[in-house]
Amino acid sequence: MITMEVAHAIAKLAAQAHATFDLVFLDPPYAAEKEYAMAMNLLGASPVVSPTSVVIAEHRKSFELAETFGNLQRYRVLKQGDAVLSFFRAKIEENKYTSCSKPRARTFHLF
Repeated sequence: MITMEVAHAIAKLAAQAHATFDLVFLDPPYAAEKEYAMAMNLLGASPVVSPTSVVIAEHRKSFELAETFGNLQRYRVLKQGDAVLSFFRAKIEENKYTSCSKPRARTFHLF
């Protein structure tokens, strides 16, 4: 888990050699709606998100995230009560990898 401002966290991780993650979970305070677009746009353009990565953003049901952010496209939405999980991955036409031969375990949690 990384507890720092999202732009600094992504820049710091991107500066590390081969720092890509299989799973990224965003859980900002629901009231920080502007933070979602900023974080998702940074992740959509960042080398820390690979073609096989999954980005999950938790948000309130009354706030809908865009379908795409840079190279990320939403492919699933799970709703329960007032909470929603929006799942994103690399756009299909750019995602050349459908499976990974190694176990996948690199994750980070923003916010």
